[in-house]
Formats: sequence, C-alpha cells, structure tokens
Amino acid sequence: EAALGGADPSSPSSPWLLDVPHGGPSLVDLQYVSHVERMAASVLYWKGLDIRNQMDRWPRLERWFRAFESRPAYLATKSDYYTHVQDIPPQCGCLVSPFSFLFSSQIPRSIFMPSFL
Repeated sequence: EAALGGADPSSPSSPWLLDVPHGGPSLVDLQYVSHVERMAASVLYWKGLDIRNQMDRWPRLERWFRAFESRPAYLATKSDYYTHVQDIPPQCGCLVSPFSFLFSSQIPRSIFMPSFL
C-alpha cells in the first residue's frame, strides 16, 4: 500500500507517468497499464484491498486509470477482473486475507468460462 503513494506522475497536471509532447500516454504508461490492471483485480480478490476509486488515498493512480478508461482503444483491449484472478495465475500473491471474501464473491464468473472451472 505504501508503494502506491509513490506512483505519482511527473506532472501534477497530467495523469500520465511521463509528460510527453503529444499529451497522451507514453510508452511507460502503455507498458505498465496491463500489469497494474491485473494487480487491481488480484489484490482486490486475494487481499481484499481495493486500489480503484480511492481518490482520497491514491488520487493520481485513480486519475491514471480514468485517463486510460476515457480512451476507446484501451477499453477495447481491457480485460475483466474474473479473467485476471482466475485465468491468469495470481501475480500479486494468493495468500487469502480475512478481507478477501468481501470482494471475491462480487467478481462474477465470465460467460466465456466453462462452469466446471
């Protein structure tokens, strides 16, 4: 949790990690967004830690997510939480926290996954 506070973009006026001339995401942002997307799903499911919609705790991280989510190209490639926590091996730890049950039951099964999984 402490490391998330250090994930501030270089410019407070920009949501991106690097302030580039074209004003959009840099290669650094594009490299990290899929990992942070997986982390958001995994720590919510396995640890009960919600890093999204936390404007009071991590405002720049939330602005970064929202900036990506305002881009149709990102939304077209963004995965869902179920795929991240079930199909992709847990990358952010699978030791279950006492708080994980609060969120794990809210992540619906994908309509594309067989029911025996």
